[in-house]
Amino acid sequence: MVRQDCYSIHQLPSGTWVIKFPVSSGRSQIAVPIATSEYHTKRLQDLAGGSCRQGSMEIWHGKDGEWYAAISLIYETHLNEPCGVIGVDFGIVKLAVLSNNIFFDGRQVRWRKERWAARRAALQQAGRLSRVKKEAGRETRWMRYINHCISKRIVEIAKKEGKAIALENLLGIRERTKGSKKFNRMMSGWNFRELASFIEYKAALAGVPVIYVDPKETSKTCPKCGNASRYNRKTQGWFRCIKCGYQSDADRVGAINIAAKALDALGA
Repeated sequence: MVRQDCYSIHQLPSGTWVIKFPVSSGRSQIAVPIATSEYHTKRLQDLAGGSCRQGSMEIWHGKDGEWYAAISLIYETHLNEPCGVIGVDFGIVKLAVLSNNIFFDGRQVRWRKERWAARRAALQQAGRLSRVKKEAGRETRWMRYINHCISKRIVEIAKKEGKAIALENLLGIRERTKGSKKFNRMMSGWNFRELASFIEYKAALAGVPVIYVDPKETSKTCPKCGNASRYNRKTQGWFRCIKCGYQSDADRVGAINIAAKALDALGA
């Protein structure tokens, strides 16, 4: 971990961004060029323009052999008063479903991950371990890009509607679910904690409140009559209440219940 007063970030006349580290033996500095995406460039421009200030920085050596730096940026934000809540349910078939009936399909994602897994297995069998590491790094960066896109869209929707975002609290779920097959598949198939963190910080920048709720029983509770039963969800993708007959997409029901829990927490 590098303290915020132990480095500085600058843009060269050529447009390249560099991180400068002071040399202990004198006043000279070491300038390390960094590769940035369009998104990261915008954040660095915010820093250069005084819209935020830098925090600590973490540096690590990735499995793909590349060096990475995670720089925390501190923004002064004001959270708006929400007029409602949009619930977000994370899942296996659909990466995210919103309570206002917006879906982020995960079929293409699963197909691509399966292709990558097969390719890594073939490379490993051939003994090309360096290529395995590079492929793993490419997949990680791609997953992070998808998480950025989804989180950006969710925050845009919430800001446009003037609503808060309700997320399921993923911390401690493993202990509560006792390693259920569904949870293990979900967490091994995608980095949902990263997606939640992206939503949280993008929402903070946009002034959109984020509320975390316990997801317990949100997948099997009827949002119409309140009946909670595992028989309400006999299939993975569809919900049908055995008491009142209400039916809908199972993940959408989860998102509706997450939003309802957040409204209860707000006292609305």
